[in-house]
Amino acid sequence: MQLLRVLPHVGQQFIWYAVARREGRLLFLKFNLQQETKRSIWSFVIFHLSVKSSLSHPGFLQGMCQFMFWLTMLVCLRINKVTTSEGFEQNFAVNVLGTYSMTESMLPLLKNAAPDARVITVSSGGMYTAPLTTDLQFSEGKFNGVEQYARNKRVQVALTENWAEMYKDKGISFYTMHPGWAETPGVANSLPDFSKSLSGKLRTSEQGADTVIWLALQPKEKLTSGAFYFDRAETPKHLMFSGTRGSHSLINNIIEDLRSMSRL
Repeated sequence: MQLLRVLPHVGQQFIWYAVARREGRLLFLKFNLQQETKRSIWSFVIFHLSVKSSLSHPGFLQGMCQFMFWLTMLVCLRINKVTTSEGFEQNFAVNVLGTYSMTESMLPLLKNAAPDARVITVSSGGMYTAPLTTDLQFSEGKFNGVEQYARNKRVQVALTENWAEMYKDKGISFYTMHPGWAETPGVANSLPDFSKSLSGKLRTSEQGADTVIWLALQPKEKLTSGAFYFDRAETPKHLMFSGTRGSHSLINNIIEDLRSMSRL
């Protein structure tokens, strides 16, 4: 929300393509933004689709010929295991399969915006505790929603590394970032005890969105494609003794599975 409040004021033309499973939320967002910004330099196009069905919807890609950056801000943290109508564990379906499928679908359009095209994925510092695993849907052992979320966010970081290497000579850059723990309805609903215990100490939504906005507007020569950012600076992807670094060798196997699941 904060991102949409700020970018219209930088003096460029923006068209926002919003995809969500619940149309009412998007309509509410559009109304609030129109009331708050009272700006006419941007357009807001809504698609009421599931993450998976959006890939085959003819209207989603039609007419989108060029844009500067693609922001992936798909967030789901289900504590209990929930399976989507497509048969996928819901955290994985939104955070991983959605991120992979939609980004892959946008790449041909991003090429039209080269050499300044960029993809920004909102990850989380939660991924520091989780190595990559090929058990993408937490089929082994007792399900833990918080751990699954951390695994999902680690996959996003590894996918970004892979895309950065694949498209390093094609004018598309890829970044992940950690917004910090912000006081949002999502945190309050998914982690009520955590939210309550840190009430008044969490970041504001403005602080959480700051690095996303900075990555969208910073000259690319000052950024590192494939890097992980926090508070406007590149930050390590692995903590000492966490055992996560070597796990990134699994990313090619994971991508094969994602390609098969998304039917790309």
